[in-house]
Amino acid sequence: MNKLSYKAPLLIFSCFICISCMAQKNTNRWIEQNEKTPIFRFSVSVNTRMPAQDSVFAVVSLKIYNKQTAVIQIIRFTDAKTPTPLENAIHLTDANFDGYPDIVMKFQEEANPKNHIKNYYLYDPHRSTFAYNKALSSLSNLKIDSIHKLLTTYRRQGAGYYEGATYQFKGDRLQKIHAWSRSQMSDGYFTSNKEDTLVKGKWERTEYTSGKILSEVVQVFPENDTKRPPSGRLYRDDPALIKKETALLFYVEATDSRGSRVTGWIKKEAMLPEYWIKCDAATPLYRFEETDSNTVVAIRVVSQKTGTPIQLLTKLRYTASSDIFQTGDYNFDGSADFRIREDDTTHGLAYDYFIYDNEQKLFHRDTVISGLNNVVFDTPNKRVRGDTTDQDGNRYSIIYHYANKKWKAVINR
Repeated sequence: MNKLSYKAPLLIFSCFICISCMAQKNTNRWIEQNEKTPIFRFSVSVNTRMPAQDSVFAVVSLKIYNKQTAVIQIIRFTDAKTPTPLENAIHLTDANFDGYPDIVMKFQEEANPKNHIKNYYLYDPHRSTFAYNKALSSLSNLKIDSIHKLLTTYRRQGAGYYEGATYQFKGDRLQKIHAWSRSQMSDGYFTSNKEDTLVKGKWERTEYTSGKILSEVVQVFPENDTKRPPSGRLYRDDPALIKKETALLFYVEATDSRGSRVTGWIKKEAMLPEYWIKCDAATPLYRFEETDSNTVVAIRVVSQKTGTPIQLLTKLRYTASSDIFQTGDYNFDGSADFRIREDDTTHGLAYDYFIYDNEQKLFHRDTVISGLNNVVFDTPNKRVRGDTTDQDGNRYSIIYHYANKKWKAVINR
């Protein structure tokens, strides 16, 4: 707030009313505010006869007195609130980085008590008045970065979901330049993260997963090779961003308990529960293990020959039961695959199918037949029939034929 002088209007009025005239008499006591400038002083009218919960009072109006022109501006409120001391009902800050102090007042919380909204009244140097700014006043938990001239906001929406954004002023217009969201994934161990950044007028999205270290101590490797010497360690409850993954490892960006930045490869088991249960079904080449007690959140594929894991599938969620896991050749290529029964049976029986890739020696979720209900396999003709839903919500049956490592729809009805 470098500019301490204000331009006075050409015409001086003895009284200026911002929202409504003062025909209705204000019987509440005016309380002088501690915040002031060389040009303005402020007073609020507070209804002290009807205090809200926890000594929070309703602010009826704000009086702004221009000491140079003797003009008085009155701003009336319907939902503004202030805690004690009442002399600190307003706060001055340069919210739009134009060099002039603006007025900030506590407004109200949203339904979630962690979301706080304030009223912002920006100073107009041409009129020497303060005007309500709807854009700023609609942002939750707003923080003003005067050094970089940026505004950041975040809010919580429901259990496990957060979102936020970064803004800058482009002239008089508030422009969003970055947005993010985080939502707890259904498995309960990982969080889905999305970031959108404005680059040369176009939005670019980045998506990644995050979680916490669940093992007591985890070795971090500089390369995708656990036989190499580790380059660092992480400990239980250290947060980690998962930037990429292989069959058995996560590449993470993390902060350890000492606040040091750690990057590298860790075993996927480090971010999962430590107990694994052997599945009843198996293939000639592999056996399978699942983790968690009542909910399957990960599947570990173990070689029958060597007893070592070859793949770990994460970010799953299935209700555990004795017949949830089944094996079979589901794409007619002669190799054993597996499937896991889904919980939602609104439109009939449904499975997630994981098809074995003979070249990579790994399993991948098949998005085509995993999207069908009541699947029937026609092995001699290498076809499957299942039910699905069109864009209008209508149910219909479809037949797929598998050839050249692809499913092709051959009949719709």
